[in-house]
Amino acid sequence: CNAGDLHAALELLEEMKSAGFAPDAFTHTPIITAMANAGDLDGAMDHLRSMGCDPNVVTYTALIAAFARAKKLEEAMKLLEEMRERGCPPNLVTYNVLVDALCKLSMVGAAQDVVKKMIEGGFAPNVMTFNSLVDGFCKRGNVDDARKLLGIMVAKGMRPNVVTYSALIDGLCKSQKFLEAKEVLEEMKASGVTPDAFTYSALIHGLCKADKIEEAEQMLRRMAGSGCTPDVVVYSSIIHAFCKSGKLLEAQKTLQEMRKQRKSPDVVTYNTVIDGLCKLGKIAEAQVILDQMQESGDVLPDVVTYSTVINGLCKSDMLVEAQKLLDRMCKAGCNPDVVTYTTIIDGLCKCGRLEEAEYLLQGMKRAGCAPNVVTYTTLISGLCKARKVDEAERVMEEMRNAGCPPNLVTYNTMVNGLCVSGRIKEAQQLVQRMKDGRAECSPDAATYRTIVNALMSSDLVQEAEQLLEQM
Repeated sequence: CNAGDLHAALELLEEMKSAGFAPDAFTHTPIITAMANAGDLDGAMDHLRSMGCDPNVVTYTALIAAFARAKKLEEAMKLLEEMRERGCPPNLVTYNVLVDALCKLSMVGAAQDVVKKMIEGGFAPNVMTFNSLVDGFCKRGNVDDARKLLGIMVAKGMRPNVVTYSALIDGLCKSQKFLEAKEVLEEMKASGVTPDAFTYSALIHGLCKADKIEEAEQMLRRMAGSGCTPDVVVYSSIIHAFCKSGKLLEAQKTLQEMRKQRKSPDVVTYNTVIDGLCKLGKIAEAQVILDQMQESGDVLPDVVTYSTVINGLCKSDMLVEAQKLLDRMCKAGCNPDVVTYTTIIDGLCKCGRLEEAEYLLQGMKRAGCAPNVVTYTTLISGLCKARKVDEAERVMEEMRNAGCPPNLVTYNTMVNGLCVSGRIKEAQQLVQRMKDGRAECSPDAATYRTIVNALMSSDLVQEAEQLLEQM
């Protein structure tokens, strides 16, 4: 009985009772299991208490498994004790369910206590028990203990399987013990256990995270040679590592190979390659990948994709193309975020197109995207560099009114702008407000350095010395 048939099963149960039949544990167990699997643990427990006959080991095990999956270990342990008290001894499956749940939560000590009870109950731990413990130790970073367990298994005449070896290899890789991981891989092969996709994935992913890209490539070739097809995670790990090490050509080739193998790259994989290309100034190639994403329709560009290319275009002084891409982004139904808008505002400011920058800031507000402190400060900086300090002050006031208080960078930008424009007295007054606590933040070393340099440049040496003394 599954969750969908539960109502019908309960009706049938009532019909049985009305007809004079006494349902036994075998009748009640599928109903309790269905309730538990549907997440109705309270309902399952109520049914257990009202079933009118003794539950059997299958009933209890199903409930214990459900509580364990829900991470309600205290309730699961209580049920284990209840089983014993009611003369229904747990079996190997019951114990293994609990051991596995505890290990998944890295509660290896508690899992070992359950194993002791298991042995006391006359059950010897099997491969499944050891697999859970190995994985649990690895999750806690106790890979040496996990490796000892592998030795204990072999000494007891047990044959570790692909799950045992893969869990240990994954743990060793996460602990940066790659030499040991490779040794375990060779042990695995020597014992006649064939590594699977997860085994290789663990090694490749670990090597990529540790920037051991050449070793990861070798392992990828071994994986392909063994008949295991790399999955999306493996390809993505390799691509990310290539991009990180500046090997963009290899990253693009791997992306093509991924498509050829009908392994659909996800948006994060595409974004990784696009970001790498943009950082190297290869904007045209980044745009080609963006176009491919849109044309294929399998994975649509997201706000990060567009923002990355827009940032690349702005850094390459291709403002017209950046604005066109912003329009295209909006038409595609992908709403720009504050990063997207700020990037273009920054580009416009650097090109001296301040009116357009301010118009875009107002446009982002109309679009429901609130500028943040970086957006406002970027525009203020552009205005100050153009010596439009009055306009910069107006934007600073607008910023406050919008509920976005200026930060230290904003203030230092204004102080510098006033100094560069020769308005040193006003700069001094602004710094004084910062010192007196009448501003949103206090001056730092950069604030004082700016004002002192301006005073010295204006031959106001005495005032500069006084300020240095106050500092």
